[in-house]
Amino acid sequence: MLYPQQSVKDIIDEERQTIKRTMSFTVISPRRLTVESPITNDDWLTSIATWTQDLLGKEWFVYSGAWPLQSAVPAVMWRVSEMDITPKGTSSFEIQKRLTAFIQGVDSNQEHNALLQLLEALGTSSRLPMNEADRRYLTVSGPKVNTKVTADGYTNQGEGPLTVTLSGRTSRQPAGTEGPLMQFVHYESNLR
Repeated sequence: MLYPQQSVKDIIDEERQTIKRTMSFTVISPRRLTVESPITNDDWLTSIATWTQDLLGKEWFVYSGAWPLQSAVPAVMWRVSEMDITPKGTSSFEIQKRLTAFIQGVDSNQEHNALLQLLEALGTSSRLPMNEADRRYLTVSGPKVNTKVTADGYTNQGEGPLTVTLSGRTSRQPAGTEGPLMQFVHYESNLR
């Protein structure tokens, strides 16, 4: 909130024996330039969303990437909070994504039960199906409850009450890391 300088002089109201002072305030409310929409093109988020839906049941709504404007309750929303890519050899990469879950229940008891269900299931799972037809799975590691969650359901780092790290290998090079096909060509003619 901004308080510009006083815009009008004081006015004395003798009948009421008061002074009237006019003040103006400016309130700046930043708004997003784009509308938040669910992320549907990240196979990792859609995989954990499908897995969560199967675990918690049809009465739960599961979102990925962002809360919709009119979110239903009870609901879980998964978001990517960190991502790392590590080269493993000449043509293989390990991708790690840290995902965080936000939980909205009818009451705190329902939220706590969902949190425990997700934590126990992730803790006992070594892998999560990404594409069972192609036999592609994600490795599950480090599920943990964030104990420093405030009343609004977030930590100071913007994480929710549950985080987990998923990892997988790919033989494709990440976009923008393709090197030249040949570094140089050396040609020497033997013709005289």
